[in-house]
Amino acid sequence: MTVSRDVVYDLLPAYFAGDASADSRALVDEHLRTDPEFAAMADRFRRLLAQATATPHRPDPAGGVEEARTLARARTVARRGAEFRGLTIGYAVATAALVVAGLAGIGEWRAFVIAAAFGLTAVLCGTGWFLAERRPEWIERWSASGYF
Repeated sequence: MTVSRDVVYDLLPAYFAGDASADSRALVDEHLRTDPEFAAMADRFRRLLAQATATPHRPDPAGGVEEARTLARARTVARRGAEFRGLTIGYAVATAALVVAGLAGIGEWRAFVIAAAFGLTAVLCGTGWFLAERRPEWIERWSASGYF
């Protein structure tokens, strides 16, 4: 019975880990002797595996403190972005309502002045929303300053 290259390839992880049975090891060894191209590929895999296992995972010496800080920063940026998005939409709707009220003659010029103020606030909040989405480090610095 001939064994295909794919079957031997499927056996390589167990072979390299030392978990293959004696029969499987003999099968892989025989195939490596008869197929020099496959043997070269298996040797490259063996070296890569040795390199990967030679560099052990180093746990965070601070006990996960850095991961906690990163998560807190990501949550702050996401929360600020959501706040700016909500404020932008709210002020934009208020601006539109005041412009409609001014055009309808309710409050006349005062409605337009208030609409302009709300519109400017909507633009400022929209700028914050834009920056929160594209410049999260700016939001982090601003939040850390305690102004907001």
